[in-house]
Amino acid sequence: TRHAFSPSSASDSCALRASGLTRTSSNTFGWMPPNRLYGQFCYTCGPDPHNEMQSVWKFFDFHNPEWERKFHEGNGRANRSTDLAVILMVSLAFALMSVYHPINNGPFLQQWPSLLAVVINVCLCCLIQWCRLAQRFGTVLVQGWIVIMAVLLMIVMWNTHGHHLDVRLQHVQMAPGPGGQGKTACVCDIGDFRRELGREISGHMVTVGLGLLSAMITIATLGRYCRSTSMIIILINVLISAYILSWPGLAAGERAELLFRSLLTCYLWPMLSCMTFTSAQRRRFVAECLQERTLQAAREADSILNHTLKNTMADAAGLLETCLESVGLTESVRTDLGLSLACLYRGMRSCRYRQVYMSLVSGTYVPVLQNVNVNMLLLDLVKGRAGGVVISCDPNLCFYLDPVLLSLILDNALSNASKHGHPTTPDIHITVVEHAVKGLVFNMTNIANPDYSPIPGTFLSNCSSGPRFRSPNAMSDGIGLQHSRLAALASSTSITLTQDGDLVTFEAFVAVVRPICRHDNSAVLPGPGVRTPEASPFPSGLVVCCIDDSAISLRTVQLALERHASCIVHVYGRNGESDVSLFIQKTLDEADIAIVDNNIDFPGKPISGLDLVRQLHAQCFAGLICVRSGNSDEADIAKYRAAGAHCSIGKEVPASEMIHSIKAAYQARFRPSLGHASGSAKVLVVDFDNFIPIHGPL
Repeated sequence: TRHAFSPSSASDSCALRASGLTRTSSNTFGWMPPNRLYGQFCYTCGPDPHNEMQSVWKFFDFHNPEWERKFHEGNGRANRSTDLAVILMVSLAFALMSVYHPINNGPFLQQWPSLLAVVINVCLCCLIQWCRLAQRFGTVLVQGWIVIMAVLLMIVMWNTHGHHLDVRLQHVQMAPGPGGQGKTACVCDIGDFRRELGREISGHMVTVGLGLLSAMITIATLGRYCRSTSMIIILINVLISAYILSWPGLAAGERAELLFRSLLTCYLWPMLSCMTFTSAQRRRFVAECLQERTLQAAREADSILNHTLKNTMADAAGLLETCLESVGLTESVRTDLGLSLACLYRGMRSCRYRQVYMSLVSGTYVPVLQNVNVNMLLLDLVKGRAGGVVISCDPNLCFYLDPVLLSLILDNALSNASKHGHPTTPDIHITVVEHAVKGLVFNMTNIANPDYSPIPGTFLSNCSSGPRFRSPNAMSDGIGLQHSRLAALASSTSITLTQDGDLVTFEAFVAVVRPICRHDNSAVLPGPGVRTPEASPFPSGLVVCCIDDSAISLRTVQLALERHASCIVHVYGRNGESDVSLFIQKTLDEADIAIVDNNIDFPGKPISGLDLVRQLHAQCFAGLICVRSGNSDEADIAKYRAAGAHCSIGKEVPASEMIHSIKAAYQARFRPSLGHASGSAKVLVVDFDNFIPIHGPL
């Protein structure tokens, strides 16, 4: 049912257009033209595809030139196999014609069109299959091929007609009579028989040729309804009409009948088939584009919400960290604040998981191996969880693995153990051991909930069935385990979930690589659970300039660097846009490290932090440039690197981890042997080829 509503204001009209919903008629339930009734959508289902397509006499072209280009690109790739099949089919037909009239049994003039058609078809197949230039102009080649094949087929029929007639007459004359003698007939009888037989053979051959031409044109032009295709079909019909009119020995009524057949089989049927198929293809393409537009809008809205949530939680976490460092707090208050801080970091970790989920489902996630301290990663995961978790792991166990995927798997396992395990005493234990064959083995056990049915042996395999899967627990949809399976597949990890009595065991076998000791003590990639070697203390007296639109974020960075790194920190952004020029000037004059936010949302004039990074590079700033932002996925990190940033730090990173990460990035950029003091960064050697992305705790 169509909903009858109208925008109540100009803003509602803009919102309606932005959402892709457009009114197609002033009278909601009134009459619509036939070309608008076909494929009409209601407001709840989206816009009418014909709003995006022009009329039939304009060949259904899209109003959007970009859509038209993408449609032709995708249509060309989709039609390639069809073109090859049609060309091979026509080649087989001409080859059979050539075999039916071998060269040694007839003049070469009757055979060369069939042989030429086979050669042309084989060459065209090779071009379409392996030549990129031919693939770009596939429609033009097929249209020209249709004309050439039509002409060759007419020549074959013309030459074969006389040969068929002579063979039939010879057969009739050589046939024995009733007394065993040859037949005798007068010249007039033979002439009349020749004319009748010629008309019969002519009608039969023209009809067969029209059928073959109709099939060839119809299949070759499917999905190619355009101006050139229409002209080609009209040209072929003109040639066929002239061919029929010039055919000898046909009566006027027979010619009219063949002309009518040619109009039906070689014009109306191919044209209607081409129009219908092309219209269906274009409407499907419009539906896909509209769906992609809706998904893109949803992704953008999700990204904005994700960014806002992470920034808000990062500011709250920064305030809590600052508060925890103050004196005078009682132990109970400090414990409660620590749990609140851990919950905030778990929320920011969930925001990051949301981005990973979408990449895993779309198949675009690329694992990134990092040198991870496994014990510290587990400590980050269990912070703030009720009931406590017992960890048995070597504190110095370090491997190269993807911490994001591993954290996603273990975090889901911890959540399942705490939520669906025993309501009062889940008794969660995590044991990590290294196995020579299985790699790194994570063994997590918990006490099962006595109110739930036991976990079946095929539980994890059933999770991979997607939306049809139903967890034994009525309050769970199993989506966490489905994501765990995707993460396990992406990281070459095997996971098992079994229950023996009241003990539930989750195991993950992770393929890892041991880190190689580096004699130069250069920093490895900091990240979740990563601790780089303390090559040297953080140089004191470094000048740091930081710009951000959040006063809380500026305060967090300033206090952390001043208290724990003995840096001289200048913060900008509290006064709005006027601080930008001051930040640039101070950074170029004195700073050793510049920290910028990616999206600096000043009132009335938002500024891109990447523009500031480019400006610093353009003015030959030789210090370390860090981008501190709530957007820290791989696509955003690639943008930071392209702009010239040396490292990126997520706002979800704790203050202590941020300082350690900046130190690692600083030592990785500058040669330690040269030392550093304030102002000396202008002469230090910088390695711009090593970009260091720094994510938050997972």
